[in-house]
Amino acid sequence: MKLNVTEIRQRLALGGGLLLTLAALALQGCDRADQEAGLPAGGNTPLMVLRAGIDGETPAGTRAAATSTRAAATTELTTGSLALFLRGAAGTGYADKNNLKYTYTAAGTPSKWVAADAANTLYLGAEQASVCAYYPHNADGTCNDPTAIPLTSQAYTATAANLSYDTDRTLDGTSTGCKTSFTLKRAYAKVNFTFTRDNYPSAGALTRITLANCCTKNTLNIKTGVYATATTAADLSNTVSLTIPADKSPVATADGDANKNSFLVVPGSIPDYAGATGMGAEVVLTVDGKNVRVLIPKTTLAAWQAGTAYNIRIKLTGTGITLGTVETKDWTTDEVKADGDKPFVPKLP
Repeated sequence: MKLNVTEIRQRLALGGGLLLTLAALALQGCDRADQEAGLPAGGNTPLMVLRAGIDGETPAGTRAAATSTRAAATTELTTGSLALFLRGAAGTGYADKNNLKYTYTAAGTPSKWVAADAANTLYLGAEQASVCAYYPHNADGTCNDPTAIPLTSQAYTATAANLSYDTDRTLDGTSTGCKTSFTLKRAYAKVNFTFTRDNYPSAGALTRITLANCCTKNTLNIKTGVYATATTAADLSNTVSLTIPADKSPVATADGDANKNSFLVVPGSIPDYAGATGMGAEVVLTVDGKNVRVLIPKTTLAAWQAGTAYNIRIKLTGTGITLGTVETKDWTTDEVKADGDKPFVPKLP
């Protein structure tokens, strides 16, 4: 059958229309796949994390404190993994993304932090989304809600429990909007101890340190940086093994040392100590098999501040222990002293 020119043109037009329809369906399928993956239509730009560091915060002033007004420098992170979260407003097409793992690589250019695999890749589209992060990544399933990251007071650790975080920023899939850096804040306070002795007649064997009357559990909204209201106060204890020298030289706890470890403490106001007006935190030491203790006035130390590392100086004497100063070092620079720089005098049980 011969076709005239008009019929040929009609058939070509029909064929071209069919191809255009198939192409449109294919594109629609891609958009649907993006939306099913939690992306706005057409969004497939991966997040680029340029750098991450832990910020040294300027400490809050405390009574009789020698306080530095200069914040400590940010320490750039060059190891480990970040955990990322994404939230999009209603109608933007984003699905929530939780606890995505981005790992540091020295070879990355320009991004030094890359997704652990395809399933952990955070994609951005034309619409804006909020992204926050914490470090180091925790894969045990307890940190999948960015509004309620659990915190627990405990012996110091460098593992996932020692959490730092950065709050929400607005990102999108544009060439500039898909790039970010994180400056992380420490979620805990840190407490170390330095011990000396003076005219103490026994061996000075310290076997246990207890920080009493402190908050031991809470949650943190890392999207906003707001802690939940803590209501439970308890004791935080750690078994140690060290001897306070008789020659008056100091011996100190050390981060992560099993024999003399320091503490990570959930931040917050220190509760009133029951039966002791105006008192808050209590330090109890087990020395030579006996407990000696000291209460710290709330006028001197009213709260544990996040990002502050406290160093509590304690002197063991023939009649008990003396608490000289509570100062900060390592994370920030701050110091807390008793009135007139006089030491606190604890009581024997």
